[in-house]
Amino acid sequence: MALDPSLPLTPTTTPPLHGILISKLETHSSHSPPTLRGYIAMLAVSSSFRGRGIATKLVKLAIDAMAARGADEIVLETEEGNVAAMRLYERLGFVRS
Repeated sequence: MALDPSLPLTPTTTPPLHGILISKLETHSSHSPPTLRGYIAMLAVSSSFRGRGIATKLVKLAIDAMAARGADEIVLETEEGNVAAMRLYERLGFVRS
């Protein structure tokens, strides 16, 4: 999800951070016509909070936000050896390419 500068994030107004997802949405001009591509760049959940659905919720929120903004596709990269991440992304509909 993109940072919304109208939403202030300060330590006094933000609850404890247990997970984070960084994504972007941009025009992908290698396609003709160009497509709007969403990209999940990073996902991390505090080790003591894993297994509680936080990663699933973050990815679903990112997918919904990018789809609402017109994403034609959403892609990501992860290490093949990261079994937990591979399982999560495949469960959410991503396919290996």
